[in-house]
Amino acid sequence: MREAVPFTADVCAGLDVCPGAYNIGMQSEEAPEFQKSWLDFHVAVPGWLYHYTTAEGLLGILRDRSMFGTHYRFLNDPLEIVWGVGLVAQHIEEYIRTAEEPIKVVLRQFQGLPIEKYWDIYVACFCAEGNLLSQWRAYGKSGGYSLAFRGRELQLAQLPERRLRRVIYDGSEQDRWVRLALEWFVHKIAAIRRSEDGVAAVDVDAILEVSRQMWVALCEMCISFKLHVFEEESEWRVFEIVPKRATLSDVSSLKFRSKAGILVPYGGFRLSAPRKHNGFSR
Repeated sequence: MREAVPFTADVCAGLDVCPGAYNIGMQSEEAPEFQKSWLDFHVAVPGWLYHYTTAEGLLGILRDRSMFGTHYRFLNDPLEIVWGVGLVAQHIEEYIRTAEEPIKVVLRQFQGLPIEKYWDIYVACFCAEGNLLSQWRAYGKSGGYSLAFRGRELQLAQLPERRLRRVIYDGSEQDRWVRLALEWFVHKIAAIRRSEDGVAAVDVDAILEVSRQMWVALCEMCISFKLHVFEEESEWRVFEIVPKRATLSDVSSLKFRSKAGILVPYGGFRLSAPRKHNGFSR
């Protein structure tokens, strides 16, 4: 039988809800209802996706036969993902103000959404449009390239470590997804409460699992949200989320490149699925 303890603010405050390893392998049939809708939203990948890059970037892709997955703090737009974090955190604050005390305490684990405390996020960006003036201005000043990739093949090539997600620009749509996640979380936490000998109690393992599922959902939303002024890009993002160890980054598999005098950390993202030979992947 799972452990049940009194459902009080003090008990909830003492729970270790560190999200730990990012459960990137969650499949639709295993996911909560709102996450099934989220996964379905990203299924319809365009036939072709385009990656704009410089001559130097093209040479690196051809040399390594992989795409640069850049740490989000070093992307061209300094607001990448940070803006999404701020939006989601604002909704969380609103829910904390109205929630009852035990649930309010559990919600506080998401306060400020400290994603960087737990994970490093690496991102490669693609557009559904292969001939955008804004992208040529960014990457074509000294000669640039628009590389075309078959969308479905690119999506399958990332499994199981990475995912391909559509970027959401519409503010009302972003709000809807965050509210859907928070409503699910509050409902699940409230449902976990049960009465034992007349005392409201909580299943500790269950509350930890629901919290981890919530971290996964909110993290993906932060990666997928972007300001509406960039809507013409019709962007899709391949991302990898790497857990930190005691808040320290794991750099054992990272590479670095130089950009404007700064060392930029990145990982290699596959461009095609591993081929099988005699029953083995290679």
